[in-house]
Amino acid sequence: METGSTLIESGINLLLTGMIVVFFFLLALIVSIYLLRLLFSESSNNNTPAVSNSSANESINKIHERIIHEIMEHRQT
Repeated sequence: METGSTLIESGINLLLTGMIVVFFFLLALIVSIYLLRLLFSESSNNNTPAVSNSSANESINKIHERIIHEIMEHRQT
C-alpha cells in the first residue's frame, strides 16, 4: 500500500511542479512582450514622418471606392 501512496504523491508533486514552471514561463513571456512593446513603441514614435501624405491617401481611397463599386455591381448581376 505504501508504494501506491508514494506513486500518488510523486504524481501530485510532478503535477504541481509542472504547473508552477508553466505559470512562471507564461508570466515571463507576458512581461517580455510588454517590455518589447514599450521599447518599440518609443522607437516607432521617433520615426514617424512630420508631413502627412494626404494626396496619396486620397488616391488610395478613390481606388478603394472604385473596387467596392465594381464588386457591388458584379453582385447585383
